[in-house]
Amino acid sequence: MLRNFLYINESALDGYLSSLEDGLRQNLDSKINTLVAADAKLKVPILDVGVGGNTSRQSEEATSRHDTSNARYERLRTLALADQVSSEWIIIKDPDSQLPELERGSMIEIDCDAYIPDSVRTLSSLGNIANFANQIGAISDLAGTLNIDTKGLPDSTQLDALSRASSVSVENVVVGEVELSDTWRMKAKLDQRFLVSNIDGRVTIVGKLIEKWSSKEWRPLLELKGVSTIGRQQRRSLERTAPAPDQEGNWLEGPAFSLEVLAIYI
Repeated sequence: MLRNFLYINESALDGYLSSLEDGLRQNLDSKINTLVAADAKLKVPILDVGVGGNTSRQSEEATSRHDTSNARYERLRTLALADQVSSEWIIIKDPDSQLPELERGSMIEIDCDAYIPDSVRTLSSLGNIANFANQIGAISDLAGTLNIDTKGLPDSTQLDALSRASSVSVENVVVGEVELSDTWRMKAKLDQRFLVSNIDGRVTIVGKLIEKWSSKEWRPLLELKGVSTIGRQQRRSLERTAPAPDQEGNWLEGPAFSLEVLAIYI
């Protein structure tokens, strides 16, 4: 199967693969020796078959290939599936019967209809707003130096408020409805560095199982970096309390699970 990766965590990939291969490959080198018959112009691989005569010559061709993340993933998956007992790499084909039995730490491969929530997309743009505010501030400073009218531009107080948005960033989260199930849903954080393309639609997700929660329990979709979080007890209480109707879109109700994502592909 040729996979089109939308997300692949290369750091995690290298860690998993190195534990199975006793280290990481940097490059793949290979050499091909050939025997060329001068009279017949026949080129064949060198074999120890006792070819006689003096009308031939030997040539050698060396090639070097870079080990890509796609190739490393294929090797990891092959090795893991060859020993599923040790690797705990489980392909989910019947989610309603398999998911309840899985324990934290299992590596699962599952099909989902996945997307990045609108609320996450909106808050993710705060960094761009902060950069825009810094650019407007620089323009205002330059305009003041050159005695250019700055009417219509935000004042310093407004620019400061926008700039502070750079200290608040949201975790990039993908959620999904599990294929072949009417109840199970999935949530996972993504590292922006490894996001290759937009995620919206049916995909295969591979990752380590972090947590499961049942119906009548909720987990927040929005997790802000740079903002102090609430205490453990208060968080546990909120997770067992149904959100207000206008906040339902910011929570994920069980039965559901969270993953530490290795790869997402189609």
